[in-house]
Amino acid sequence: MNIISPTYYAVIPINGGKVEPSIGYFGMSEGENSINMTSLGLGLLKNSFSNENIKSYGGIRGSYMMITATDQDSESIMSFSAVTGAEYFFNNNFSIGGESRLTYIKPNDNSDLSMRSLDSVLFFRFYLKD
Repeated sequence: MNIISPTYYAVIPINGGKVEPSIGYFGMSEGENSINMTSLGLGLLKNSFSNENIKSYGGIRGSYMMITATDQDSESIMSFSAVTGAEYFFNNNFSIGGESRLTYIKPNDNSDLSMRSLDSVLFFRFYLKD
């Protein structure tokens, strides 16, 4: 079984926060069967606490996901999350952080199916600045 799952975020600082567009891919295959998911997202985050090495933030994230599987029709899913997180800066170019997300997920078909989840994410961020 092969599994690939990177997600990339571009951090764009704005006054008092940041915008984080993202692109992600998840792929899993075993023999003749495979499933692939591609996501495009956007986060709007506002700083809530900051000192020399630590920044905390809150905000929202949204994403659109396309899912394809062997011998099945493609599916699309929308998700929206309320997020809160913090990051520790080792220097101006690298930080490690964590984020908690309360997410609402809805397939784009006409079903009444929806899902809510509470999860956490670990981030390693590299900043290209002086």
